[in-house]
Amino acid sequence: MQQTQHFDYWPPLLTKTITIPETTLYENLQISAKRYPEQIAIEYYGRAMTYRQLIEEVDQLAAYMATHWNLKRGENVMLFMQNAPQYLIALYAILRNRAVVVPINPMSKTHELQFYLQDGDIHHACISQELYPIAEAFVGDGQLENPIIATYRDYIEEERAIGTLPDVVKQERKTFPKTIAWEDALQEESTLPPYKYPREIEFWDEFPMTSSGKVLWRQLQDKIGE
Repeated sequence: MQQTQHFDYWPPLLTKTITIPETTLYENLQISAKRYPEQIAIEYYGRAMTYRQLIEEVDQLAAYMATHWNLKRGENVMLFMQNAPQYLIALYAILRNRAVVVPINPMSKTHELQFYLQDGDIHHACISQELYPIAEAFVGDGQLENPIIATYRDYIEEERAIGTLPDVVKQERKTFPKTIAWEDALQEESTLPPYKYPREIEFWDEFPMTSSGKVLWRQLQDKIGE
């Protein structure tokens, strides 16, 4: 039964209905990349990424996931990192494969992570390197298979950055056993499967529609922890 009692207090100029677009978030990103390829999508510590660059990296990462993870539609993928370009790229790459993004609070502890992984039957993950020690116990034990490790420094231009860079952003890339570095995953020979345009609606209220060609995200200097 539809609840309408609140309509008595509804502002007179606001609509009482909403039309949900029949496009996915990935399709909206594709549209922006075609319409505004050289518009800035992401600004992060001195580096600007255009929509063309963004969709290229999304597709490269999606191809790696499909080829080397054999990622299937509906599979859960853990996204365990702070705000950074890699977060958005990984999110869209996961959605490109029609898989499910499982964002995990970067403040989570190892025992909490264990519950999320087991409860969600998660075997694939994108993890930032400063958070890797929290997830390390689950790599190579049959839980996490060849996770992708992101380094924030790979996406900055320090000489153009305004203000002091947080230590976590300045960390040099490290290597960890039974994992693959983000940049290596992008360069790996992979095959991007055809995109199956769904007829069902895909909706995630955390992210606005992205077909307007506007800046998706701008890093504020004081938003990422040390």
